[in-house]
Amino acid sequence: MKYIFISLMAGIIFFGCSKKTDQIQTNGTNKFAVDTADLKTESLKNPNETFNLSYKFDKDKQYHYKLTSYVHDVQTMKADSVISKKLERTLIYLLNAKQVNEGKDGTKELDCEITSVKLNEDMNGRKIEFESGVKMDSNQISQFTEFYALLNNPFGVKITPSGGIVEISKVDKIVDRYVKVRSSKIKLSDQQIEKLKNGLIESILKPLVAQVFRAMPSETLAKDSSWSVQQPPARYLIFNVQNSDQYKINGLGLYNNDKLAVIHAGMHSNIEGNQSLVQNGVSYHFNKPETSTSGKIYFNISKGCIQKSKINTTTHIFFTMEGMTPKGKEKRSEDETVLSSNVVELL
Repeated sequence: MKYIFISLMAGIIFFGCSKKTDQIQTNGTNKFAVDTADLKTESLKNPNETFNLSYKFDKDKQYHYKLTSYVHDVQTMKADSVISKKLERTLIYLLNAKQVNEGKDGTKELDCEITSVKLNEDMNGRKIEFESGVKMDSNQISQFTEFYALLNNPFGVKITPSGGIVEISKVDKIVDRYVKVRSSKIKLSDQQIEKLKNGLIESILKPLVAQVFRAMPSETLAKDSSWSVQQPPARYLIFNVQNSDQYKINGLGLYNNDKLAVIHAGMHSNIEGNQSLVQNGVSYHFNKPETSTSGKIYFNISKGCIQKSKINTTTHIFFTMEGMTPKGKEKRSEDETVLSSNVVELL
């Protein structure tokens, strides 16, 4: 029986807050060690003072970030028998950023470079691993084309004073390397190259750097200030989804003599649509997806950049299907829960 294939592109979100540190050893070093603990801050004399969340990188100074994403995905399919799938995936990027120019309007141009990548994935015991710097054969290189294209290949990012991404540029060398590895025997047209370029920017680079350059309000803020950011409408399964990111200043604190704003992050989702669908003679019924998001962002007011962020998102979906097969009418259900997490650290 044909059925709808559901792919959950889980957002890059944070490890569970109960853990303190996950040591991921790499060639005897800890450069991929992930610190999942909350930052310990000291109280300010005036916790109600006002401030601005504006970016102010020192020109030509290198800022080093570690970005870790984790996905835990459990899927159970029931028909005549029960089939379970379990995915565990950890992906770590080390990224350098350096401001090279500032416009009269306050926009900042930065050169960014991904210097290291580590991937560990386990799908029902089938393991996939990648670590930059470890020698691999041509087949393995082809399997991880995106990583090879990004590694040690600088690109440009332009942001507003409050962190909104204006443009991602200087990606031609990334595209050239990607094409060389993936399509060395096939000549791509200019249109195909442009489509590939836009795809790399929108699906990989922009979601990655948006964690480091988060858009913040341009207004003056204080403790308990709150704001929301409306996301573009989207389709998820057969539903229309309108997400709104929610933020609130929990308080101020000192961290290594720097002043930090501690921001609570959440999300409100409005999900609408018909829950039933008939396709190719198969009847489907979907429960509305259940989702929850929470976490913290630590903005370093003194340095003018993200010090750390960590967010959790949990999504649960369930649907049933019914249709004719050579054996007669068949019923089936699928139940999936995804915990997707991320942590961003200024090193």
